[in-house]
Amino acid sequence: MSDPFEQIRWRGVTTSRRTRAMVLTAEKTLGETLPVYQGGWNPGGVGASAGTHDRDAIDLGPGRDPARTTRVLRRVGFAAWHRHPPLFGEHIHAIPDMAAHNAAVYLSPSAADQVTEYWQGGDGLVGNTPDEMPWRPDPRPLFSYSKWEREQRLRSRVRTLTQQIADLRARRQAARDRLENLS
Repeated sequence: MSDPFEQIRWRGVTTSRRTRAMVLTAEKTLGETLPVYQGGWNPGGVGASAGTHDRDAIDLGPGRDPARTTRVLRRVGFAAWHRHPPLFGEHIHAIPDMAAHNAAVYLSPSAADQVTEYWQGGDGLVGNTPDEMPWRPDPRPLFSYSKWEREQRLRSRVRTLTQQIADLRARRQAARDRLENLS
């Protein structure tokens, strides 16, 4: 199994394998691809981020329905908020909830504080303001990287076998065509 917390380049930004897998899982549920605006390990990249992107975090396009996108990202395991004008350009700010992992290693201090505020019903911004969307999923772990990776390997194997079957059918048909031409 690959290291879920390994930093990778994906859609033009740096993120972790786990965060990429979580976003892909959310996109599958949403039925749409979300643009990636900012990844993690981007210290000082965007001043308005206040250090939350110094380690693992991601900013995504809001999708067709920002409230649904936020709910789905939360269900997958992100502390996520819909950010919008006048304070921000419209996007979804998402931090992978590291409750089951070593948050001090993978999250910046400000991102870890945002996750704590998320579970306390806050909006993750300075001032302890309540979240405009107070819905929270059950706090049990919702996303399993090892399960996701097994499913990806299985899907890859199925695609390979499907292609092999298609190739065998094509070769069988070509052999039948040659036999017919000999007759």
